[in-house]
Amino acid sequence: MECLGRDVSILNHMLGITIKGVASHGGMTGLNNLDFWQDKHAVDFGVQYEAYEKSGNFNLFDHAFYISDSEWTKWKCYDNGEVCQNDRRTFAEHAAARRPLIYLLIHSDTYFDRHFYE
Repeated sequence: MECLGRDVSILNHMLGITIKGVASHGGMTGLNNLDFWQDKHAVDFGVQYEAYEKSGNFNLFDHAFYISDSEWTKWKCYDNGEVCQNDRRTFAEHAAARRPLIYLLIHSDTYFDRHFYE
């Protein structure tokens, strides 16, 4: 539990920024990191929100059109928290539809020329 608060503090200091929110999810462990948040609150870790938080403070996932590249080779989307079955359109295609609010999660390590840490 101490790791997240420490990591946010270190990144704030190293980069001279103030991280406002985090998006804890998936990863190489195969565990669903969202389970971590079932009994915790973002403010306890020095941030204003967690990306999938369902609270009065932040509940964007359930009130926006969410698009993600998290399946690595194809897009997925949710409309107000409900998965859009078989909708694999790209972010550009959804943006062209001019939705009033798009919540986009992309993984920068998906887009690279030589190595995903370049």
